[in-house]
Amino acid sequence: MINAAKLENYINTFFGYGNWNATYWFIGIEENGGYSPEDVNLRIDSWEKYGTELIDCKRHHVNIGLKRFFTEGLRQKTWWGLIRLRNTIEGKEISTETIRSVQKENWGQIKSSNLLIDLFPLPSPSVELWNYRNWYTNEWDNLGLTYLKTREKYFEKISKKRIKRLKEKLNKHKPRVVIFYASSLIHFWEEVMGKSFKKEGEKYKIGRYYIRLLQTQNTLFVQIPQTSVIRNNEWFISVGAIIRERMVVEDLQDLKTVE
Repeated sequence: MINAAKLENYINTFFGYGNWNATYWFIGIEENGGYSPEDVNLRIDSWEKYGTELIDCKRHHVNIGLKRFFTEGLRQKTWWGLIRLRNTIEGKEISTETIRSVQKENWGQIKSSNLLIDLFPLPSPSVELWNYRNWYTNEWDNLGLTYLKTREKYFEKISKKRIKRLKEKLNKHKPRVVIFYASSLIHFWEEVMGKSFKKEGEKYKIGRYYIRLLQTQNTLFVQIPQTSVIRNNEWFISVGAIIRERMVVEDLQDLKTVE
């Protein structure tokens, strides 16, 4: 079974991969995984080697037996969509081999220009499943982890602390672009920003899906749907082009201000 004390430490500390000084922040709901207690234990044991908020994506996945994403560049659907989007923003090539190379060489690694984090730390197979309810033990109860009996209680319990930490990091590091990928959590994203997409942002429809943009003094915030629902690779390119255009406009305005 899962060690309760280790689990609690993981929940309270782990955010994701990369470094806080990254230009691009990608923020999702939670990692895919958590199919079994053994899977969760592997992830916790790997994280404990570092014990920090952020760790190296490549090293971690090698530790948990998923090295093919990095040794072979095996396609990871969420990452490939986000890499395609980021390469478009930067005006870089978007071929399969280029995307595979980014994933293998610098995706979520400690010195990379991208930060991959999740609002909620525990891995789960899907938003419909909550396996931690089935694995619940008296040991968890004794440590006060009763909130893990349901996803709703888990969200309610840890969201405020996690959001507070993200806001601190945003204010300190001021990333150029933050991309939130999930529409169902827009109220959480707005808490992280301290602003409202609906009241202060802009809304665009691309194909079947909407995206939202909100420019602050330092950061362009973007909200897109959960990447797993997007079936068309061109969709990510279209979103990247909108973001790139917006960044160019902001750069020109900054130049005028300096002049």
